[in-house]
Formats: sequence, structure tokens, C-alpha cells
Amino acid sequence: MKRIQTIMICLLAIGTVPSMIAQETKTDYKTGLEVIKAFEEEQAFDTQKSMMRIKTTNKSGKEKVRSLVQSTKAIGGGRYHTLLRFVAPANERGNSVLIHEQVDRDDDQWIYLIDLKKVRRIASSAIADNFMGTDVTYEDLGNQLSESIEDYEYELLEEESIDDFPCYKIAAIPIASDVKKHSDYSKRILWIRKDVFEIVKTTFYDKKGALFKQYKGMDIRAVEGHENTYRVYRMQVDNYAKKHSTEITIEKYDINTTIGDAVFSKRALTQIN
Repeated sequence: MKRIQTIMICLLAIGTVPSMIAQETKTDYKTGLEVIKAFEEEQAFDTQKSMMRIKTTNKSGKEKVRSLVQSTKAIGGGRYHTLLRFVAPANERGNSVLIHEQVDRDDDQWIYLIDLKKVRRIASSAIADNFMGTDVTYEDLGNQLSESIEDYEYELLEEESIDDFPCYKIAAIPIASDVKKHSDYSKRILWIRKDVFEIVKTTFYDKKGALFKQYKGMDIRAVEGHENTYRVYRMQVDNYAKKHSTEITIEKYDINTTIGDAVFSKRALTQIN
């Protein structure tokens, strides 16, 4: 099962990039699938670690701020293992989610909550559930780095600019029966900047075809020490149906540093430093 690189939600950003970079565009692809495959190549890495701040705001305006570390490692075949672990506030330190991407079946996902002191598998039927009170679903987390391209149809729409940057505009429509059954989305529309191949906007549509959620990528810039590698440093997810929002700010990226395989074991979920 071919996997492709796509960014969340999640877990699932826009910024200032030098104008000389912004004017440089990649190959003019003819199909949505070609764009998605090229996006995978542009985003590929051996390991990546990011430290982020997550702020959620409910419909009453109440805010909650937490800190999270995400560690990801390529394991071959376009697949990744990912660990997301909260480090603050103190009463949530250690809450974690572990994702093992699979080739010929649903990804394996586990959650560890410090209050329960128990590792629990996340069922594939729970992909529409929200991750730890954010507006990012477990489906978004699973698609953050890769999704099965045969599960979706990718239609290349008209070119459109976001903040004066030309973008490929693609409709991603689920065609696999299990995805259509369990997903909250009837389709997604993605805007991928042509110059740096980062997603700057995604709109999500419910089963009735109504827009109910939007992602925006902001502050796109080169990673320190990797001048040709660009990443999103700020993300905003707005759930219009729930009148709830999630803002994610990346404080630092570490790319292609050493991360041991043991970090991505179920046992490591319960080992809080």
C-alpha cells in the first residue's frame, strides 16, 4: 500500500519566505496524484523531532495551553513511527499517543493516560474522535505524515494563490469503504504552495458536504541548519461546528538526528522521564 506525506492536523502554517524562493516553482504537475507524490518526496526525512505549544479555545473564549513533543522516525516503505507526548502542564505530563503506520491494514495507534496508568489501543472506528481535547482527530494524526493514496481520489483543481503564493489546489475524496464509513470527512480541499511544497490551507467537509473545519499553515521558513528544508511553524485549526479552535506553535525542529527505535515501543509509552 503506497503511503504519501501529508501534514495535519494534527496534528493535521503561513509565513514569510524570501521572495527569490517564493518565485521558484517546482515541476508543473498535471494530476492531483502527481502533486501528492511529489509532496511526499519533498517532505521526506529520516527522523524529525519538534517541540510545540498547543492552545485550545472553546466557544466561551476559555483557553487552555499545553506543551507537546513529537518524535518521528522513518521505518522504510514510506512509513513512519510517531510518538506524541505532553510535557506540560504537570497534571498532563506523560499523556502520550503512539502511531505505527502499516502497509496493508489500518495503522496501529495506542494512547497512554497517566491518570489511568494503562496503555489502550485506539480502534480504527475511533478515527473521528478528537485528540486530547484539540480540534485534531486521530484520523488527522494518522494522515499527518502519510495516508494511503489508494484510499482517496485526488482531483487537481484550478491554481489559486494564498497570500500571493501560487498553490496547487487539490480535492481529496475518500473512496475506500472503511474510510468513508468511519471518517467525519466527505472530502478535503488542500492548497499546497508550489515553491516550498507546504500545505497552507485545508478545508474539511462533513458527510452532507458542508464546510465545518479549516486548517491554516503559517510562518513557513527554513529549518535552522537545513537551508533547503522548509517547515510550518504555526498552525490554526478552526472547528466551525463546535465553535472551537486549536493553535499550534512549533518552537523548534530537529531533523535527521539520532532517535532510537525503543522510543517508539509500547513499553516506552509508560516510561516518563
